[in-house]
Amino acid sequence: SSSSSSSSSGSPSPSISPSSHGSHVASDTGDGGECLCVFDVDRVLTGKQGEAASCPGNQEKPGTRDAAYTGGTLVVSPLGQRIHSTFCSRCKRSVVSSGFLTGDGSIERQQMLDMLGGPMATLSTVWSGPDTIISPLVVGAVDGRKQQTVRKIVDWFKGHRTLNIAPSEVYFFDDRGDNVLPFNGTGYNARQVSCKSRETGIGLCGATPDEGVKEK
Repeated sequence: SSSSSSSSSGSPSPSISPSSHGSHVASDTGDGGECLCVFDVDRVLTGKQGEAASCPGNQEKPGTRDAAYTGGTLVVSPLGQRIHSTFCSRCKRSVVSSGFLTGDGSIERQQMLDMLGGPMATLSTVWSGPDTIISPLVVGAVDGRKQQTVRKIVDWFKGHRTLNIAPSEVYFFDDRGDNVLPFNGTGYNARQVSCKSRETGIGLCGATPDEGVKEK
């Protein structure tokens, strides 16, 4: 794996739009300090659909569809199951996915929010598109430009939740190197994960908790 001081994701579908549904939660610094962990979703918090049996620690979620890539039943990676076991448990949490997490109102979106730690960790249950950031839960982000989305999320926390998060306390995790490298020079910390299992440039089984480290 590599890091920078860089998503696996499904192909965006024009028939699925970001959702502005949900609610905002007032800031409560009692749950997490002024740091932020930002996760890609597909093949980071999730693993390849249909491959749970060959990915130790992965957990299939029967009845929950994951439309990323070729689609199938949602499979949650070890990191996705245990974000709370990493240093990110002390930080606010966010997702920046170039996929759409199976669309507005999907069970997958609710499960991702729960995996992040719920609204106390994200301070919102609203989903944003990449252009107008109205929450830290972003779908449809452009690969190679996620650093711009992260900057908008940091600005959102400052402007709408009065949380000042220093660039050095922002940690981004993605399975694609071409999403990590553009973070060079931003002041943010970016780390490529899902390095133990790969499938043609993207993660296979997803990330593991030992990859969710506070590395600068």
